[in-house]
Amino acid sequence: MGDRKRMQRRLNGARWRPDPKWVAVAAAKVGLDPNNPSQREELLHILAHAVFAPGKKGRPKDTTTGWPSQRLITLGEIYEKKKKQNPRLSDAKIAKLIKDEHREFKHNQPEQIRQRLRRAHRYYELWEECRDDDREPPEDWEPGDPSDYYDNDD
Repeated sequence: MGDRKRMQRRLNGARWRPDPKWVAVAAAKVGLDPNNPSQREELLHILAHAVFAPGKKGRPKDTTTGWPSQRLITLGEIYEKKKKQNPRLSDAKIAKLIKDEHREFKHNQPEQIRQRLRRAHRYYELWEECRDDDREPPEDWEPGDPSDYYDNDD
């Protein structure tokens, strides 16, 4: 709320003592001429939109915040151990335990961990499948069909 009051005071002051220097700086930033009345009005609309238009919350729609495959494999391994220790635990409770007991996940929210558990478990199973064949997957390995990563010279 303090920011809004401070902005309101600055706007009230600007109404009575407009400084042409700042109008020129703002116009230059958007490539407009502050001496041209129609461009000055366009500048006013741009600034009004920038200052007063409601912002959209959250991350843009088509972006992801994916975890690296090695981190998912680690999460999958921890998940499998916890599930074997107590098969009746829900994924939400396991996620909370992981957050509380493992340093590498202490900065993640339990819900964020829970949402990744199934995928992480699949990654871990595929990783184990590759290792069971006595072949070390390449460093840039990404989960998929494990046979895709083997030489088919046999």
